[in-house]
Amino acid sequence: MPLETGRYRLMGSRSTLAYLNSQAPKAAALVADYFGRRPLAVTEIVLTTPGGLLQLFTSTQAAAANIPQDKADQTADLLRAKPRKLYSTTGLRPGKGGGTVTLINARRNKTARDLDETLLYELVAVDQMGRSKARERWIAALRDVSGVQSQPPRMKRAMDKVTAADDAEAVRVVKQLQQRLRAA
Repeated sequence: MPLETGRYRLMGSRSTLAYLNSQAPKAAALVADYFGRRPLAVTEIVLTTPGGLLQLFTSTQAAAANIPQDKADQTADLLRAKPRKLYSTTGLRPGKGGGTVTLINARRNKTARDLDETLLYELVAVDQMGRSKARERWIAALRDVSGVQSQPPRMKRAMDKVTAADDAEAVRVVKQLQQRLRAA
């Protein structure tokens, strides 16, 4: 799986970025081996601030779902918490190549343990976004929350059910892989 790492609107944190660069390939290999179905999608991992996380999430998801700029801010409603409280989030990478973008809040991931757990969790989310119809469901949710194309209530409930199942799976997988990542 091709991984790209970088930082956005973040001064300093060179040691955190260096640690992320060393751990990301190991974590990706563990997640790919765990699922074994397919290689993970092209993933861009960005270390950023809470404000940068919100800004990048909003712009990348609006571009991925073809949402007009005047409605793009509403895509932030899909974040499960306020950006200052988030450890990270994963969304679609805009463009024809597809893939995902993972945004990591450097202010919440201060220790190696936190960063390992976050990285594993988000790489599981990358695998989940590579599943059949996951990209289409995510785009439909983005377009619904922004008011571009409403979804019927049953579709919203189905999306909520899939999201809850994915979250539970990610937590379970992280618990299994975290010790292996520390040993790698």
